[in-house]
Amino acid sequence: MLLVANPGLAPAADEARETLAGQMPQWLAQSGTPSAGVALIRDGQVQWTLVRGEQAEGVPATKDTLYNVASLTKPVTAEVALRAASEGLAALDAPMTGHWTDPDIAADPRRDELTARLCLSHQCGFPNWRHETDDVLAIQWPPGSRPSYSGEGFEYVARYLQHAAGMPLEALAERLVFKPAGMHRTAFTGQAWFEGHVAAPRGPDGSGGEPDVRQQASAADDLHSSIGDYARFAASVVRGDGLSADVAQRRWLIDHDVSSQLCQPGRLEGDACPRRMGFAQGWVRYETKRETVFFHGGGDWGERAFVLIVPERQFGIVVLTNGAGGMAVVRDTVAALYENPAVHAFLQMQAGANP
Repeated sequence: MLLVANPGLAPAADEARETLAGQMPQWLAQSGTPSAGVALIRDGQVQWTLVRGEQAEGVPATKDTLYNVASLTKPVTAEVALRAASEGLAALDAPMTGHWTDPDIAADPRRDELTARLCLSHQCGFPNWRHETDDVLAIQWPPGSRPSYSGEGFEYVARYLQHAAGMPLEALAERLVFKPAGMHRTAFTGQAWFEGHVAAPRGPDGSGGEPDVRQQASAADDLHSSIGDYARFAASVVRGDGLSADVAQRRWLIDHDVSSQLCQPGRLEGDACPRRMGFAQGWVRYETKRETVFFHGGGDWGERAFVLIVPERQFGIVVLTNGAGGMAVVRDTVAALYENPAVHAFLQMQAGANP
């Protein structure tokens, strides 16, 4: 495994890509992952992409392969909201009730405390999904009082954006994010050009499944993207494209430190434990001894994906896979491109028993 000598600095671009190209088949085989797409971002630009393995049985994965990025949908939705706020189409800190209130919480006075900023940092008080509360959306604790991961919060922001900006999430994303970043192979819902390009998922038991392609957009899950497109998105984020000065100044801040959830015996200890960790706008802020990184993961039945960025240095790594064992590929790929023992320890924990 290739490790670099200085914190966060990748080796020469060609050397890193060549090394990964040689090691990736072994990592895929060991983890039972059909394929992976990898991208390296340096100086705010996509340096290279790499795709190896099979999109489906007997079908090689290519640069055009579309991966279900699962919860990596959330950073995209957050970016749409931040850029909409920067253009004055929406607000981050005003009550969303001025434009949208879910009928399920219409009688709850705490609805007026809900803002896009709170929802994008998982502080809305909602469950992850409303099916956890008998298919009725409920505010379970005061908004802003504590964080708890919630896909429903992102869905709520999407409905707010639709009413405030006058267009649905997918159209707003196309205008504010996809087109400016040069993303032509990314969509929230199935498109005619998906045909023959969607990666087939492989589950925890090694069995194959059918791709989960949505007919209605979700703000929290199931976005499909090529490795090149998602890398272009991540690069645009580290550059701060499309953000006003006031929005950019606050986007990486966190209100609650949740590092204690990881810093305990049997999980992460000593230098492997983050100094602080919390939810920023669509990202996890992870403060290590070496530097502060931001990341997000995605995982459904047969997909695993991960993106890590260091905005201060305009550096990033994207890994998309179509296998439930893909976190092992993420772990090994990040270790090959970015030297930070605390991040490696975290990804080792996430990969679990995978080889």
